[in-house]
Amino acid sequence: FTGAYPPNRYARSTLLKLQHLSPGWRISANQDGTLTVSWPGGLRPPVRLVEVEPLLLRQVDGSGYHYAFKANEEGRITHLYLPFYSLALERVPWHMSYPLHNGLIGAALLLSLTALLGWPVGAVVRWLRKRPALPAEVRQARWAAAGVALLIPLFIVGLLSAMTRPLELVFGLPPMLQAILVLPYLTAALALPVVWFAIGSWKSDAWTLAARLHYSAIALAALLFIAFLWYWNLLF
Repeated sequence: FTGAYPPNRYARSTLLKLQHLSPGWRISANQDGTLTVSWPGGLRPPVRLVEVEPLLLRQVDGSGYHYAFKANEEGRITHLYLPFYSLALERVPWHMSYPLHNGLIGAALLLSLTALLGWPVGAVVRWLRKRPALPAEVRQARWAAAGVALLIPLFIVGLLSAMTRPLELVFGLPPMLQAILVLPYLTAALALPVVWFAIGSWKSDAWTLAARLHYSAIALAALLFIAFLWYWNLLF
């Protein structure tokens, strides 16, 4: 029973799929064999449930409210039905889980910051110590990666700002979100040369091992970010 259960009232081919990125309702297990239901955003205090029949549980506070679960043919729990709510909650599989995808986004943001902050600092240090400039191919590769590293945080911040009123998506795309959705295409266009440069870095003597590893990690983050955009219908 344990896991995250967001509402399943969304079109899987539209931006409403993003609802699965919210924690939703959560079911956790207790040591005494009961379950705890936690509401998203703390809308209600958590409640404890005890099983009274297969797939049917009742609140232990004496209110009489029942919670029903649905299982597939393999016996795996797929849905949760709440009392006094006319909607079904769909259990999130591991590959759509809130912590996994937010962790991927966090890793992409972190790598972007290492490029946006680390490379300029390194350039200043080289200039102060009067070291020779980086080879032309390394500078070109970094310019391409810097574009991707800038677009990723811009898109994430813009998307979060545009999604402050998610119900607006039911009636169409707000103008701000329409503008934000241009950034994934720019990111995808720049990611291609970044991957090309990353492959070439392992064939060139102009790169140090640390630089190759760092640049390859940024290229991988760009590819994973594009896969994230495609999966959540942000890149059509």
